[in-house]
Amino acid sequence: MKKLNSFAHLFVSIHTIVLFAVLCFAIGTKPIYAAPEETAEPAAQETQAAEAPKEEPKEEPKPAPAPESIELAHEALRLTVKLPGTFEAKDPKLIQIKSEEFADFKVVEFVKHGQKVNEGDTLIRFDSKKYDEALAEKERAFRLSEMSLEEEIATFKNLEDKTPMLQEAMMLAKRYADEDFAYYYNVLEAVNEKAREFSFKWSQFRVELAREELRQLEKMYASDDLVEETEEIILKRTRMDVENAERSFEAAKRNYERDKEVFQEREEIARKRRARMDELDFQRTKDLFPQTLEKARIALTRKKIQFEKEKESLQKFREDKKWLTVRSPSSGVVYYGEYKDGKWNGAPLIFGQMKIDENLKKDTVLMSIVEARPSLLRVSVPEKELHWIKVGTEGKVIPTANPDLKFNVRVFELNEYPGVAGDYTALMSVDVQGNPIVPNMSGNTELVTYDKKDAILVPNTALKRVEEEEDSHTHGYVFLLKEDNQTEKVKVKTGKTQGDKTEILEGVSVGQKILKTAEK
Repeated sequence: MKKLNSFAHLFVSIHTIVLFAVLCFAIGTKPIYAAPEETAEPAAQETQAAEAPKEEPKEEPKPAPAPESIELAHEALRLTVKLPGTFEAKDPKLIQIKSEEFADFKVVEFVKHGQKVNEGDTLIRFDSKKYDEALAEKERAFRLSEMSLEEEIATFKNLEDKTPMLQEAMMLAKRYADEDFAYYYNVLEAVNEKAREFSFKWSQFRVELAREELRQLEKMYASDDLVEETEEIILKRTRMDVENAERSFEAAKRNYERDKEVFQEREEIARKRRARMDELDFQRTKDLFPQTLEKARIALTRKKIQFEKEKESLQKFREDKKWLTVRSPSSGVVYYGEYKDGKWNGAPLIFGQMKIDENLKKDTVLMSIVEARPSLLRVSVPEKELHWIKVGTEGKVIPTANPDLKFNVRVFELNEYPGVAGDYTALMSVDVQGNPIVPNMSGNTELVTYDKKDAILVPNTALKRVEEEEDSHTHGYVFLLKEDNQTEKVKVKTGKTQGDKTEILEGVSVGQKILKTAEK
C-alpha cells in the first residue's frame, strides 16, 4: 500500500512539471526546475493556474418546435348510401275472378306468362256448360220459393181474417161455460139432489109394492083348495120380482149413501178444477191470439227477406256469366300470380294450375298485367340508413342485367312507419329510356344524401368531445394555433362525418390553423 501511494505522488509530480513546461513554452520562457525560496510562492500559484480547467462559452437556448397543425380550407363533402333495389311497374292490373255465386271455373283457353296483350284481349276462357246447368237449377229453385211465398202470404191473410172471429168464438165459449157453471149451482144441483132422493124412494117403493102384490096373490090363491099350475107360475114370478126389488133397493141404498158420502164431494172438486183449468186456458188463449198472429207475421217477413236474397242471388248468378271470359283491362305484359311490391306472389302455384280442364279458384289473383317498361324503383331501407333518406333525395341506379347502364332516380315516397316485416320502403321514379329493363329486375342504387362543395373538414383526432356536456353529439372543441405557438380551446358546431374526418359548421373559419391532435 505504501508503494502504491509513493507511485501516485510521483505520477502527480511528473504530470505537474510537464504541464508547467508546456505553459512556459507557450509564453516564451524557459522552464525553471529549481528556484529560491522567495520565488516558490509565485511558482505555486502559476502551477495552480495551469491546473484549473478553462470555462467553455455557454450556448443560447433553442426555441421549442411548433406542434403539428393543419390549416383549414374548403373541401368537397359528398355522402352517399348504397342500397339494392327492384324495378317495378306502375299500377299493375290484377286479374282475378270476382264472381259472387258461381265458382266452378274450368279452363278451356288461356294466355301464357310473359305474353304481351292489348286492352280487351282474352286472357282466360272457361267452360260454360256447368254454368248453364247450374243457372237452370237455380231458376227452378227460385220459382219454388216464389210459390212458397205466395202460399205463405195467403195463409197469413187467412189467419189475419179469422183471428177476430176466433177471438169472438172463444169469448162466447167462455160465457157459455160460465153460465153453465152458474146454472148448475143455481138450479141443477138442487134438481139432481131431489132426483137422487126420489130414485132412492122409488127403489124403496118398488120393494113395498112387490111385497104387497105378492101378499095379495097369496091371499087370493090361498082360498082355493087346488092351486093351478098357472097360478103357481104367477106366484113364483111375483116372488122373484120381490126379491129383485129388494136387491135393487139394497144397491140403490148403497149407491145413495156412497154418492152422498163420497161421490158428490169428488164431483164438486173435479167440477171446480175443470172450471179453473178452463179459465186458465181461456186466459192463455186470449193472450196467445196476438202472439200467434205476430209470429205468423214475423215468419212471413223472414220468408220475404229470404226470397229477396234468393232473388238477388239469382241476379248475381246471371251476372257471373261475364267471368266465363276474362279480358285484359289494359295493354301490357302478362305476369302469372300477384305482382305486388315488385314481387310475384303465388306465381309457381298459378303456373301449375293454369292448364286446360283445370279448375281455378275465384278471388285468387291469377295474373297481373304490367307495363312493359318499369317506371318505379323499390328500395328497402335499413333502419340505420333511414335518417339519411328523404322525399326528394336523388341518385343513380345501375341495373344488374347491364352494369354499363345508369339511370337517374328520385325518391317520391317513403313510408313513415315500418311494414309488416319491420322494413321501410322508398319508392323512386326512374326512366329506363326504352332500354331492355323489365319489371322485377334488380339494380344497385347510390343515393346522394349530402353534397357540399365548400365544407370545412377536420381530422377526428383534432376534435375533442366532452361526453359530460349535453350537446356533445353536436358540438366539440378544437385547439387554434396562434403565431407564438400558443393554443386556444375553441368550441365548434359539428356536422356530418365521413371516414376519419368531421365537418365543422360553426366556430372556426378557412385559413386558421388548428392542432392536428387535440390536447387532452
